[in-house]
Parts: sequence; structure tokens; C-alpha cells
Amino acid sequence: MFHAGEQYNALPEKASAIINLRLMPGDSLEEVKGYIEKTIDDEDIKVTIEGSEASGVSAVDSWHFRTIQQSAINVYDEAVIAPYLMFAGSDAKHYDSIAENTYRFLPVQLTSEDLNRMHGTNEHISIENYLKAISFYMEVIREADKEQ
Repeated sequence: MFHAGEQYNALPEKASAIINLRLMPGDSLEEVKGYIEKTIDDEDIKVTIEGSEASGVSAVDSWHFRTIQQSAINVYDEAVIAPYLMFAGSDAKHYDSIAENTYRFLPVQLTSEDLNRMHGTNEHISIENYLKAISFYMEVIREADKEQ
């Protein structure tokens, strides 16, 4: 988001920009700041960083991941559960300091209509999806109990 002048024919006294970035695992806020400063290459422009470091990468060879994987297969018998890089922000980052692994998993089948409503007007999922999500979490409890 750029904030600058109000008129097209007058130079603004001040301008600012907000760049919303998501860090890749392994990158740091300081590295990204350095890259931005190097790209701008102007000492008169001040770069400040707000936010948090990238979340850690959770293990896929743990019983935790296997529990999620098997629970999803128990509810969605044709599902293929595979790790991926989540580009969106999530509250999971708040658990990084107390949990070895933090998995971001939404146990519903989303349609293109669902995606269009996400974080917008009339955001909701179907009753069938809601019931399947409940079934999934029940399976997580059952599967996790087997691991103990």
C-alpha cells in the first residue's frame, strides 16, 4: 500500500509504503530487510520491519503427522494427505514456542464457491463439511490414543 500525495500535479512532502510479505522457511526478517534496502538503494529511504519470523517446518515422519494423515483417510477414504507450504498466515505461529510440530490442516472439502467466500461476506461451510470436520477431530483423538 502506497501513501503519498493527494494531487497528480503536486509532489508529496512525504511518502510511505507498506509491503506485506510472508517469509519462506529459512529466511529471516533481517535478510528480507537487507534485500529490500539493497533493491531500493537509497540511504534517504528508511526501511522498518514489523512482524514475526517464519514458522518452523513440522516433521512429516512423526506420529503426530501420521495421526492427522490416518484420521483424514478414515473420514475421506479417497484423500491423499501430503505436506505442503502454507502461504497464508495462521494462528499456528503462536504455538511455535511450546510445540515441536504445528500442523495447519483444514478437514473440509472446499469448492471454488467456498474459496470465493473465504474471509468475506457470507463465509460458511456446508453442514456436510461441518459434520465431517467433527468426525475428523473424533478420529484424531482415537488415532492419537493408539500412539500412546
